[in-house]
Amino acid sequence: MTVPASSKSVRDVIVSDLRRNAMIVALIVVVILFALLTNGVSLRSANISNLTVQNGYVLILAIGMLMVILGGHIDLSVGAIAGLVGALSGVFAVSWGLPWGLAVVLSLMIGAAIGAFQGFCVAFVGVPSFIVTLAGMLTFRGLTLVVLQTQNIGSFPPGYRALGNGFLTNLLGEYAIDPVAMLIAAFAALAVVVTAIRRRRGVIKHGHTPEPLFWFATKQVGLDPFPRTV
Repeated sequence: MTVPASSKSVRDVIVSDLRRNAMIVALIVVVILFALLTNGVSLRSANISNLTVQNGYVLILAIGMLMVILGGHIDLSVGAIAGLVGALSGVFAVSWGLPWGLAVVLSLMIGAAIGAFQGFCVAFVGVPSFIVTLAGMLTFRGLTLVVLQTQNIGSFPPGYRALGNGFLTNLLGEYAIDPVAMLIAAFAALAVVVTAIRRRRGVIKHGHTPEPLFWFATKQVGLDPFPRTV
């Protein structure tokens, strides 16, 4: 039986949040461990920047996969489609000589069309998503090799390369701490806090007992890694 929110102590709420978000806790532990083992090198700005750049596409794909998994489906072809879209954009920009912006837009449109076709097969034709995306994975992986002709492509236009490893620095001049980056970070943090406050007000408005104010404020200091509705 679920314990009413009004009867839960601060300790119960904290334990419940930590249990529901064990992966985040594990990530924090891993970060702290490597920081200790490397004498803080892993937490340097250059290293964090490299990790963000190298794994940015994974974060984007994970957002799309979240929506698929929430619907009770699976997508085995997401990596193959990403590879095909990247190969097409490279061919458009280098081999065909198209403007790099147009090349990116065209390749993204092709990727969207592929996703729409697979979604149509699942939602309207009734083919299980596992079968559709498994066939897609094999098909698009082969098409990637055909598009690239098993060869590397280069060199890419400067604007194209900047999308992958460029930085928005020195837009307002040279500073020890870039003000544009700080403004973006401050805006993102403020957006997270405002969203959490609005969520808490909604909980109270609908007659539910919110989590203790102490734990709520503590999570906002940490940018609310453990959101909850009640």
